[in-house]
Amino acid sequence: MIWFGENFVPVFTPRDREGEFSRMQRGIRWVAERRPGATGDELVSALSESGWVSTETARRLLPYFRDFDADRYFAERLRRLSFRGELAVDEFRRRIGQVMVDLTEEGEKVVLPGGAEAVRFRAGDREGLVFAFPEVSYAVDPELRAAVPDVLEHFPHTVVLVARNFRPGAEAAFRSLFRGQEIAPTTVTVNRLLGLRAVALRYRTPAERVMDLLCSGGGVSTRAVARLGDRELAAA
Repeated sequence: MIWFGENFVPVFTPRDREGEFSRMQRGIRWVAERRPGATGDELVSALSESGWVSTETARRLLPYFRDFDADRYFAERLRRLSFRGELAVDEFRRRIGQVMVDLTEEGEKVVLPGGAEAVRFRAGDREGLVFAFPEVSYAVDPELRAAVPDVLEHFPHTVVLVARNFRPGAEAAFRSLFRGQEIAPTTVTVNRLLGLRAVALRYRTPAERVMDLLCSGGGVSTRAVARLGDRELAAA
């Protein structure tokens, strides 16, 4: 895994012809924000697609970035976006989609008939929708309330609400929108969702176990996330 902060110093700095190293640095960050799990030829191809470096340059310079932690960089950037509100909503939702791909192997942005945007994910025969808001102290708003009939028509197994954090009472208000329905409304903060991703990737938690948690309803707790790393439970 590769990581550098503002004061990053590579293992050693190659001769920087026409900003070659700087462009590679930008390219690898660009890829980390979008495809943090890319490795090998996929990573080289993604670096070329970034437009910052050629395939040949990517292959030649990658060894100097062997300590760059793409997962950590991805998480840090998502946390920063979670503070930015409406200006960052499209990018925030796209990256939440990537988190769902990492957790369940599917995370597709969808637009419901009423215009509300969500991320659809699936594991086995169960499907869910994520509503993601880059908001601090998020409270259930008219956009989400108006989407409820579309959600009920779509009939997922779970509906997940993601925000930086929630205003007191907001999680209960979200659950009340689906009272009496065969849907498990679940809430999770950005930090806890990233913790869930980190545990699932480290311990290779099956997507079905992640889905069990997201279909449990209520708020996702730190303890519940930690239990996903329990190999004995996974084998049970």
